[in-house]
Amino acid sequence: MRERYGRWALVTGASSGIGRSLARGLAARGLNVVLVSDQPAELEAVAEELRAKHGVEARACCVDLARPDMLEVVRQSTKDIEISVLVNNASFGVLGPFLSRSLADYDTLISVNVRAYIALTHEYLPAIVAAKRGALIFVTSLNAMAPIGGSAVYTATKALEVSFAGALWYELRETKVDVLIVLPGPTKTGFQKKAGTMLAPWAMEPEEVAEGALDVLGKELTFIPGEKNKWLAESAAKLPFEQRIITASQYLHSALVLGVDPEK
Repeated sequence: MRERYGRWALVTGASSGIGRSLARGLAARGLNVVLVSDQPAELEAVAEELRAKHGVEARACCVDLARPDMLEVVRQSTKDIEISVLVNNASFGVLGPFLSRSLADYDTLISVNVRAYIALTHEYLPAIVAAKRGALIFVTSLNAMAPIGGSAVYTATKALEVSFAGALWYELRETKVDVLIVLPGPTKTGFQKKAGTMLAPWAMEPEEVAEGALDVLGKELTFIPGEKNKWLAESAAKLPFEQRIITASQYLHSALVLGVDPEK
């Protein structure tokens, strides 16, 4: 993997969940890793773990991706190295009717889920293309498949991530830069606590998501981990748009608010 993709990867949201698991998987495959998160203690613990276990270099870059100067902070952490694998993973969601949240809440959500993805890609993609090797990994969500009432802005940001990544794949398809869109379903991370939701009964381990994603990198454009999640995506795609919205919204409420599997 190091021969194919280069020496350094940058992973956002790397202090926990899917981001931490992706950082571990990349380090296990021989890549040095820049770990980005706003959790300093957890970030340093992951960096130390990767150095000790895999003998790679690991840098901790502690920054809130919603900050206006976020890009400059990350840039300073990588000024002497060449990033060849960019993993846009960090995101968070809020649950509730659209008008139940302030505009400031949504500004922060969009900054992390959209602006950071675009800004970091714009920063590191030129060198990746020039080196004629590398990869972009976008961790989005199965919720990008349909607008969901009660999660309007979050699902809109996830849909934008998918659209952005897909368009980049088209632009880069004649290069040697691989693009992978990961669409996890419910996963056992800290996402639920921050969003104020319950954990769906069929939630996966973050390690399963990360390892599956890295295994298909360079082979597939999209990756949906878990058979149930694949079934959900395929089922949603067959529905008329209005029915897809209704079904997805009701499904979200059942799984994340009531904590039950609607199929049962």
